[in-house]
Amino acid sequence: MPRTSASRTRRAVVAVAAVGVVASGTLAVATALRPEDRASTRTASVDADAAYATPAPEAPLDEIGQQMEQRRIFALRSDRAYVEEVAAAPDAVESDWRGLRITPAEAAEFARQDGLHPKLEEMTAILEPLGALGGVWLENPVAEPQVMVVAIVGEVGADVRQRLLDVGGADPLRLVAAQHTERQLRDLCDALVAGPLWAAGALNECSADVVGDRVAVGVDLDAPADTEARLAAEHGDVVSATRQPPASASGG
Repeated sequence: MPRTSASRTRRAVVAVAAVGVVASGTLAVATALRPEDRASTRTASVDADAAYATPAPEAPLDEIGQQMEQRRIFALRSDRAYVEEVAAAPDAVESDWRGLRITPAEAAEFARQDGLHPKLEEMTAILEPLGALGGVWLENPVAEPQVMVVAIVGEVGADVRQRLLDVGGADPLRLVAAQHTERQLRDLCDALVAGPLWAAGALNECSADVVGDRVAVGVDLDAPADTEARLAAEHGDVVSATRQPPASASGG
């Protein structure tokens, strides 16, 4: 998922964790967090100022450490013992990602993933004309195959579900229920960006979060104390608000 140096620039982000556009919808990748990542995420969210503070310089990683970091990005097994084993294996494959070494099985999984995007495009084309598209995304469980997820809004016939399953074929697929279509989320985000809170600088980011079935907004640290209450009163729990600095301050 560009940086800007403009002072207090506010931005609208049209998707969370977006990696590409599927038809008129947005394809997102949801990567599973390890327990230690969940803990650090909760800690960082306690204090917005601390969360965005400039981190202390870290010691450079050795070659295995760099491989471990890259593997975490791609939700591959990343413990040091395993990474050392893969690095030394004669049948390990060197990928296109800065010399990342992967096993033949991992290489085969990446090749399989290349075929998932067209399938999600086809599923999007099935649901969108019915007004039933809540979104499509890929779940990235650590050290396991990627799973296609299709969110359906309202009731669709058994024939529609079967068409989705047929498109999925042998690849892992989950059909889940959603309350809001992706179009509704995007329209609400557009309305917020065009609204008074955005114009006043109270909001500095807005995204249609199809994975969470909501609109996520960034509330400026200096915004009035009742900003979140106003959002909740007007839009209910479909809007999730988080205090954060503007994009230019957080490096976005």
